[in-house]
Amino acid sequence: MSGFLVFGVWINILGTTTYVDQLFDGVWDGWILLEILEKLEPGSINWKAANKPLIKMPFKNVENCNQALDAARKLRLSLVKVTSFKAITSSYSVAFLWQLMRYHTLHLLKNIKLRGKEVSDYDILKRANNKVKRSGKDSHDEKKQNAVYVISVARKLGCSVFLLWHDIVRGETQDGDDLGTHRDAVREG
Repeated sequence: MSGFLVFGVWINILGTTTYVDQLFDGVWDGWILLEILEKLEPGSINWKAANKPLIKMPFKNVENCNQALDAARKLRLSLVKVTSFKAITSSYSVAFLWQLMRYHTLHLLKNIKLRGKEVSDYDILKRANNKVKRSGKDSHDEKKQNAVYVISVARKLGCSVFLLWHDIVRGETQDGDDLGTHRDAVREG
């Protein structure tokens, strides 16, 4: 599943009032970013200061984007080089969305304890990599059935699911790298 599609699916699963079909068409005015931040942290957006879509004056888009950036900074998201309307509407918008998705996922996992401590990024990567290693022993059909089952159980539990069964079976990230590469990067970092 492409990264852009994953972001669109995730945004729509959050239950925002704006449906995102084309990712960057929905981000440029800052409105969907405000909606996402409000879903992630209720009360974080000043809706009286927000400008609804179909904005005719470009500086109003900037106001929305600046409010989104301010709210994200209050959540302590890593927003390196994301400092202006220009940055948020360029390739940095993907980084911004990634930080929002990461925040949401970690927030969902916050209540899960592993050996009495909160789950960390490293714990998540380690567990995923171990699952991928063990999955090499199954046939392709068994892997598919297991992946479909995991996704259906997650959905029944109310989880947000941003992938398809073949993403799990391949054990690859959206960049096409195997998960082991990311594990090694975490150890070195």
